[in-house]
Amino acid sequence: MKKHIYIGILFICFWNVPVCLGQVYHFDKLVQYKGVFDSGKYKTTLYFNSKDNSYYFASYVGDQFSTSFLHDKKKEELHYYEISNLAESKSIQYKSSRKLSSSDEDPDCKKCSAKETELNSLTSKITFETLEEFGEKRRVEIIAKKVNYFVPTIGTDLGGYICFSCSKPPISRFKLPTSLTITNNSEVTHKEKLILEQDINIDFQVDEKNIKYTN
Repeated sequence: MKKHIYIGILFICFWNVPVCLGQVYHFDKLVQYKGVFDSGKYKTTLYFNSKDNSYYFASYVGDQFSTSFLHDKKKEELHYYEISNLAESKSIQYKSSRKLSSSDEDPDCKKCSAKETELNSLTSKITFETLEEFGEKRRVEIIAKKVNYFVPTIGTDLGGYICFSCSKPPISRFKLPTSLTITNNSEVTHKEKLILEQDINIDFQVDEKNIKYTN
């Protein structure tokens, strides 16, 4: 059965007609990553539409902090809230929203260059390096497999995916990362591994009347 989830307020529906209107986002794929870095462990869960790369929903739960948001790339908006499970409407608590601008793009985009090596007919290794502040050299290595659906490009606040929020990300939209390793000055500081990939059927509605924009 298809689940209908609403941000900010729970709706009572009569004859399948929602009380108030808002854009509905459909999700048919879920992937989850387990990661570890120098200050703790975390899990990242991504919900997305395999046929539409213009939005995704992300939930990051770590030892140090947690965050969840819906990113609408067409509207250039982020909607933040507290939620433990996207499929459980009772766990939703809307927090705030904000508009994005060109200043939100990762500054490392201009310094990022990627190299891709095919390991076999289905798997590739993508490596890229950036020069951080104070001369620190960061190297990212991603193992990705080919898939027949869109994979969302995500920002650096999720799993350390440097340059994924760039206008031209260094990885094909039809490749799903299965592992990630980040090295700073030859020292491994971050590892991440795909632990779950499944089909889902969830509709997610934003209540436009209750959106609260912040700077």
